[in-house]
Amino acid sequence: MVELISLFERNDQEWKLVPTKFTQPQDIAELLEFDVPAPLTKEGLKKHLEAHIKNLLASEALPANDFDTIQSHIALRYFIADEKQHGHAHTFLRLLRYYIGVTEHYPSSPQQWRKIKSLLEAYAFLCDYDSDKSMALSNNNQNIIIANAAKTLIAKGYNISIKLGRVEFDKDSEERLFEALSYRFNKMGYFALENTLHLMGSFYNRQTKRYYFRRSPSPNRKLEPSIPWGYLFNLSLANLHEPVKSKKLKNWYNECVELAQLYFCIHDLQTFNVYQDMFHTHNTILPAIQKQILYDQHYALDQINAEHMIAMVEGQFASPLVTTKGFNATIHIDLLKWASKQATHDSPLFFTPPTTTASARFEVHLR
Repeated sequence: MVELISLFERNDQEWKLVPTKFTQPQDIAELLEFDVPAPLTKEGLKKHLEAHIKNLLASEALPANDFDTIQSHIALRYFIADEKQHGHAHTFLRLLRYYIGVTEHYPSSPQQWRKIKSLLEAYAFLCDYDSDKSMALSNNNQNIIIANAAKTLIAKGYNISIKLGRVEFDKDSEERLFEALSYRFNKMGYFALENTLHLMGSFYNRQTKRYYFRRSPSPNRKLEPSIPWGYLFNLSLANLHEPVKSKKLKNWYNECVELAQLYFCIHDLQTFNVYQDMFHTHNTILPAIQKQILYDQHYALDQINAEHMIAMVEGQFASPLVTTKGFNATIHIDLLKWASKQATHDSPLFFTPPTTTASARFEVHLR
């Protein structure tokens, strides 16, 4: 796979498609020197070319997921580069997928790939290929979104690289990003939690009393990177102290949301394609499950209904097995019931116990 990536990166002009060198279907049969069944028709020649290309692709050298990695690698290099490097290789790989579809295996031989390129040129000619419209065929919205996130991070001074189809952070840059988040959350204190819960309120369903963070991809919905609310929520819980007095609190919070959104976007945990998880093979199903688990860990929250939480606590601590040991949790359960009635889904519950002489502030949030 590494050798093939180098092949497509080394000389981009080699992969430039020039279907205009053909003027009529007969030119294709003569130039490529293979037998075409008579009579020679455009559709018949297309079927013959398609079969020829699939025959060349029918190699067990590379599984389909390795080809996806190569394709993503070239696409990311193309979209991230300011001068649009590897544009011809990117278009070639995308048009191959567009015209021929998905096959189980792909060749590793450079000679076979050059032959496939020649055949694809001929096939593109028969399909009335238009180079001006080719980018609409060759673009992958998911790679564009990830590349844009990477470009924004680069503009902010972070060092990243493309390795085997994935965007990777430089170790020092990654540490600097986490330090930036930690510094701002430490300054914001409980202000961060207030903002996080307020913004998360739009994902709450009053009927089911749950947050729904994962919105299914839709052809009518604009594709954009999701915000990792689970990560931001947990980071907020670690900073429940008084915020510093500053007019920059809102700006700091917005900067943290953007950094977290960009960071997790380039790790490709989000599903952008409505069909992406429908056609897995034995080679892709396990990575897909791992991806879903990581998504839920960072983008969503572990949720327990407040009523269920009370029932669980009562079942654990009001049981005779506990009370006979001299432990009485009645007052604690009463406090939990009171807090569950007072708390809301989009703001933390603050209260000051009237029995204390000094002002003490407590925060409770029940889901």
